Amino acid sequence: MLIALVLMMLPGPVRGQERYVSAGAYFSPKGVGFSVLFPSGWEGSQIETRMIADLSGVIGGKSSVPGGKAAILYQFLIAGATLSDGTVFQFCGGPGAMAGWLRDDDGEYGLSLALSGYAGIRFIFRVPLVLSFGASLDLGIHNSFRGGLDNEISMYMNGLKGGFMPELTLTYRFR
Repeated sequence: MLIALVLMMLPGPVRGQERYVSAGAYFSPKGVGFSVLFPSGWEGSQIETRMIADLSGVIGGKSSVPGGKAAILYQFLIAGATLSDGTVFQFCGGPGAMAGWLRDDDGEYGLSLALSGYAGIRFIFRVPLVLSFGASLDLGIHNSFRGGLDNEISMYMNGLKGGFMPELTLTYRFR
């Protein structure tokens, strides 16, 4: 309740360079989850946080248990325009970080840490919805725990392969 009150007291938006908070769903062949976007210090740029159930191996039937990861992405506004119906169209991209307990190519679960990169397009509609299409690449390490002291640290391969998979985020924009 307190969070909702704080969100409603944010300064009003300027059309095209809106400062808003939005929350909603994240969908990708890589996983499903929850996304929250906050305004950042740069005009039109945002910070996105994601909590995702990683579906690597689940969709293909190699595993019945998804992994979990958290990500934070800084999305710089690269270019944008307001369409004739009032919808704002933006190109954005930027760096981020990811951490999670995930399944990698070797089939084993383990701790993954990565630096991320994001590129995408965003539609800010006149109704309080934001639709984003993009892709994110995770460059990092994966530590497979095999029990006892038997660990293996390797490159997080699913993070590289996942960079070519589309992501869709649909969020509700709070004013």
